[in-house]
Amino acid sequence: MRVRILLILFLSFLILITFRLFQLQIVEHNKFAALASKQHWGYAEIPAARGRIFSNDGFPLVENQAAYLVYGEPPNVKDVKKTSELLAAILVEEKLKTQNSKLLDDYDLKKSETQRLLEALSQDLQWVPLAHKVLPETKEKIESLGIEGIGFEEEPRRFYPEESLAAHLLGFVGSDEQGQDQGYYGLEGFYNGDLRGRPGRIVEEKDASGQPILLGGYKKIPAENGRDLVLTIDRSLQFMVEQKLSAAVGKYGAESGSVVVVEPQTGAILALANFPTYDPSDPFLNTELAAQIESAESGEQSAKSAEQWKNGAISETYEPGSVLKALMMSAGIDTKTVEPQTTMIDSGPITVSGYTIDTWDGKHHGEETMIEVLQHSNNIGAAWVGQQLGAKTLRSYFLRFGLGEVLGIDLEDEDTGIVKELSEWRPVDLATAAFGQGVSMTPLQLAAIFSTIVNDGKMMKPYVVNEIREGGRVIRIKPKELAQVISAKSAEIMVEMLTAAVEGGESKFYNLKTHRVAGKTGTAQIPVEGRYDPTKTNATFVGFLPSHPNFVMLVLLRQPSASIYAAETAVPMWMEITKELTVYYGIEPDK
Repeated sequence: MRVRILLILFLSFLILITFRLFQLQIVEHNKFAALASKQHWGYAEIPAARGRIFSNDGFPLVENQAAYLVYGEPPNVKDVKKTSELLAAILVEEKLKTQNSKLLDDYDLKKSETQRLLEALSQDLQWVPLAHKVLPETKEKIESLGIEGIGFEEEPRRFYPEESLAAHLLGFVGSDEQGQDQGYYGLEGFYNGDLRGRPGRIVEEKDASGQPILLGGYKKIPAENGRDLVLTIDRSLQFMVEQKLSAAVGKYGAESGSVVVVEPQTGAILALANFPTYDPSDPFLNTELAAQIESAESGEQSAKSAEQWKNGAISETYEPGSVLKALMMSAGIDTKTVEPQTTMIDSGPITVSGYTIDTWDGKHHGEETMIEVLQHSNNIGAAWVGQQLGAKTLRSYFLRFGLGEVLGIDLEDEDTGIVKELSEWRPVDLATAAFGQGVSMTPLQLAAIFSTIVNDGKMMKPYVVNEIREGGRVIRIKPKELAQVISAKSAEIMVEMLTAAVEGGESKFYNLKTHRVAGKTGTAQIPVEGRYDPTKTNATFVGFLPSHPNFVMLVLLRQPSASIYAAETAVPMWMEITKELTVYYGIEPDK
């Protein structure tokens, strides 16, 4: 009996050992092989250089600058408090220097930085990151302290030779959840996969103490640097436009502004600017709140920063107002519903679905041609054309001109705007949509409408990147036609009508004396709590030179306080920029 019991126990023990061996050698083989490999082999990452970004003349707008990750090995740091204080003093010095601000509180920054480092070095870990992307001179200062347990790794940082120039186009680089570089907004966000490259690795055999074995195994997988981008952006033009926009926002007391300059024949963006802007090298620094820099990671600060990062030319939609009469009239001409000399009678305000529609200035001109409807920016005339077209046809032209969907520009965060479903259109919606109310779009979409008219009715896809370079290989981006929106003949007629609209319209007091201008103004009241506020407007002018259609330019000033009218704000700004452009491009005078 005892022998049987012993035999059973022995067999059970044998089965248990066999099962455990099977589990270790078969089921968990990969796990333990990886652990053994980790102990026997050392791995080091070789960082990839992020791709650079150049303007169309080859000048670098974004480069990489040598920088370093500062890390700590807590078990090897002898005096954590003193080490934290010494490091904080040097790191805060760099922060104050790079931000070049006298508003920052030196004492408070050092205090909060010391506390942060103290907490990091007090952790029960072998390795902790302490500071990212410090400059070489900062690294040298820390090295000179000779602190044991503090080390460095290469970690390049982005450098912007032109500082904030084209910030909303470029975007910026931050960190993802794993602490790796990640592009946000603009080109950095859209082309992040091309720009970031692929890091390499060094794999080498090491001994029990963790030191490399001299004649042991070694393998190096080189890093693949990111691709470079060459833009369509003209650096000189971008600089001039940003200066003019900044001055105009201040002069006319606007909350903000946007300018888009596009080459209509290709869709290439020559300049795109927004104001206020930000510094892409330190996107979390809100200059108005510089004294509160220590709260840059807080939700409130991040929300405020996110607003200034948004590219208003492609991400913010608005009801454009009368400038959209160019689209309405294009639909009328293209469908042969009206001709330039077709007339309508404006005998006073009209009522549609219980709503009163009047002219912007309360003046009524009796019989008017379609040319005069544009010249006087007559809402009643526009509503009349809209009624002749019908909701289905007018809405179809909104969609054909790209409203209600993205145009596909190669920038992150493009908005679609809003075009209501046909079933939601009431008679009053048809009337107001004809003069730019009740439909929303981005400034870029509006610029694309006029570019289509200039380009014989062909809509081109807007783009910012002209070339992608990888080593010796160059990928050239070809212009892409999206659609033939209106006929070439209709486009030709619209160019003539828009030229007449400027020559005989409200902008005539600011028109260039040397060149004929075609375009349309838009003074759009802003909807507030279900009604339009007559004291708050967005002022827009989109135009071009009909004899030299090298460019189409949109100017938008949001809520100007000096005057609510586009003819007195956006128009003089447009004319001032265009005067510079005629000199820059060497455009001969018409007159």
